[in-house]
Amino acid sequence: MRYLYYCNSAYQILTVLNLHWHRKYAGFENLTEYDGDLMILNSFNEAERICELLKKQKIFHDVILINKAYNSGSFHALKTLYDVFSPSFYLADKYGFKKKDIQGIYEAICVPKYSTITAAIWRLNPQAKLHIIEDGAGTYFGSMRLTPDSTLYKRFYKTLNHGKDFYDHQAIYLNDKSLFTGEAYDKVVDIPAFSDECLDMARKLFAEYADCSDMKDKSVLYFAQFLNNRDINIFIDSLLSYLETFRKDVLYIPHPRHKDEKTYELDYAIRKQIWELKQLNITDLDEKLLISIHSTACFTPKILFDKEPYILLFYKLCDDKVTTRNQRFDQFVERFTERYRNRDKIMIPESVDEFKSCIEGFLSGNGNKQ
Repeated sequence: MRYLYYCNSAYQILTVLNLHWHRKYAGFENLTEYDGDLMILNSFNEAERICELLKKQKIFHDVILINKAYNSGSFHALKTLYDVFSPSFYLADKYGFKKKDIQGIYEAICVPKYSTITAAIWRLNPQAKLHIIEDGAGTYFGSMRLTPDSTLYKRFYKTLNHGKDFYDHQAIYLNDKSLFTGEAYDKVVDIPAFSDECLDMARKLFAEYADCSDMKDKSVLYFAQFLNNRDINIFIDSLLSYLETFRKDVLYIPHPRHKDEKTYELDYAIRKQIWELKQLNITDLDEKLLISIHSTACFTPKILFDKEPYILLFYKLCDDKVTTRNQRFDQFVERFTERYRNRDKIMIPESVDEFKSCIEGFLSGNGNKQ
């Protein structure tokens, strides 16, 4: 029995590592003769090195690194259509896979969202069940792309995938089922909490990415988000200009998939380090303030490790600039807040003045206000 896991972020890898460890070593789901392959898309910082480390650990049957493959030019739509009809050629041409090495070998395909490559692999493994794995906070309130955008595209895939489409997934695996506000709740499965053995393995495996020395003297961590919206970026610039007033207390953490063009008068996190892994070593995380619009990074300490830092989410300040909310998202934040032992540690300002008051109140209470 062999499963395929497909990941394109460090967060997904950490989630899959825990799920795979429990299936392989702790009897989760009572799978017989189980093993798994891990396919990593080279789309985030240090993906190649992490692939090497996982190969050496030998916890997975195989670990495969693939590079992004795009169709471009005047006929990119026709090329994509050809990829849909010819999965064997597509996998060989774009990724170098031989049909005999990937056809009919997987009992389940575990992915964070729909993509051409996972659909092609699924076509060559029609017997496989489809599992959705957590892709950060968005998975909890149903923002994941369960199907491609185009209706015609969906129909092609459903026809070619033996009458199945992406809504035929058997299960959605989450780190905390109680936070889920999306559809198909009956398919949601709780991933077991990290065991001490699994955490110890992760700490040793990813030690070079868990250096938190840059956060030692910083009580405020600002997480950048990649938003291609001029108005909201101008607004964020104004908030960061304010945070520059407290430079000695603030650490700016760039988004792992985005190369920031603008430089702020703030100290920057070590680019090589990975937030989800650094959390394993930050002893005073519960005393830090995490700031973002609504980044998954602010939710992961609680979801993954039951740690409770202070959190400031300013998505309500952005409602008139970009659509960042829906009813399910509001429900998710409400449930997340209810899970906190001290709910006062979560701040959601409704004005810039309130935003500033939250910052100054936190720093004053921590004895750091300048």
